[in-house]
Amino acid sequence: MLGLILSLVLHFDVHHNHLKSPAQIASSPLSASNLLLRWVQSLSDVPPVSDVSNFTSDWRDGRVLYALVRVLDPAVLPAQPPDHPEICIRMAQDAACEHFGVPILLSPGHLAHPDCDNLSVITCVVADVQTRSG
Repeated sequence: MLGLILSLVLHFDVHHNHLKSPAQIASSPLSASNLLLRWVQSLSDVPPVSDVSNFTSDWRDGRVLYALVRVLDPAVLPAQPPDHPEICIRMAQDAACEHFGVPILLSPGHLAHPDCDNLSVITCVVADVQTRSG
């Protein structure tokens, strides 16, 4: 799974010139999940995206996912996300699906739940990466 993530991130970053070269990426001591996390952080210098530090608790309120969709196109969602986590996640998922073809893989309730694991969130982020690099 993480090998697939690494391949997708490498493809996206090299294709869109986010990193200087494949050799630079390949020589990185980061794990695939940390590389994916750095990719997410690189998408915006505005919190909460720039402040994300994990694939669990930072995603539960839906604000990172909401902000990532707005990075693609600010017009598809209101500037201010809703306060309720499941509503925030649902709005972000619906906009990403409708406007960018990102599949909805997990329910908002699952993503907002304290027991949601990092691989579940990573799976959703990879779907976004695939859409961006496709």
